[in-house]
Amino acid sequence: MIFSRYFSWFRIEYNQILSNLICQTNFNNLEKCDIIIEAVFEDLKLKQNILHKLEEYIPKHCIFASNTYTLPIHQIATNSRRPDKVDHTTKEIFF
Repeated sequence: MIFSRYFSWFRIEYNQILSNLICQTNFNNLEKCDIIIEAVFEDLKLKQNILHKLEEYIPKHCIFASNTYTLPIHQIATNSRRPDKVDHTTKEIFF
């Protein structure tokens, strides 16, 4: 019984968390974002251009993270207007 209740609670929490996530492929409605995880292929110039374009739309507090495994995050942030908001601590890797 406890086991069943735990997974029921977990399912509710999981659904609540997922309801806060928005996946999109354009630059619309980004003014309320707290974190953006970019996930394009490993092309430094492309990642830099996306970050530069995103900075026109995202709020000042928004953190930018990159799904990269070969590119140094500081190189992606080279031309950033706010390099302190580019996640230097983690490389996000998703499969």
